[in-house]
Amino acid sequence: DAGSFFFIVYSVAILISRPLTGRLFDSKNENFVMYPAFVLFAIGLVTLGQAHQGLILLASAALVGLGFGTFLSSGQAIAVKSSPSHRIGLATSTFLAITDTGVGIGPFLLGILVPVVGFRGLYKGMACVVLVSMGLYYFLHGRKIVQTEPVNASDEVVVDESGLYAEE
Repeated sequence: DAGSFFFIVYSVAILISRPLTGRLFDSKNENFVMYPAFVLFAIGLVTLGQAHQGLILLASAALVGLGFGTFLSSGQAIAVKSSPSHRIGLATSTFLAITDTGVGIGPFLLGILVPVVGFRGLYKGMACVVLVSMGLYYFLHGRKIVQTEPVNASDEVVVDESGLYAEE
């Protein structure tokens, strides 16, 4: 019975977390949001691979929703933020095309592994892939991030011609 509620719990976790993680992304920096997202996603996948009870299955749905939902929206924001203003459309379309390709091809390719490792082994293996991805994120982007001062609500914020925020 709990399996029929998996994606409802997953969606609710994403819906609740997005406004909170969006504010943290803006006020702290992307690393402050991305590293916990990777960890929550990996823990959610391991929990899913170990689930023997409905409540554990639903807990894994919440963890996967928090992790993957945050990772996906923050990843797109990073792609846009890292691009020059005249390439934002290209960055968005490239990010979404690669994401859609992974969502389309990934289950097919991973389905080939199910007879060999089973679903439990597959989820644990994907948790390892998420943690390796966290390492790649660090080396390709995360280590370059410098902590910035959060923008106070009382400060006036303007966007210059490059699309970057600047304080006046």
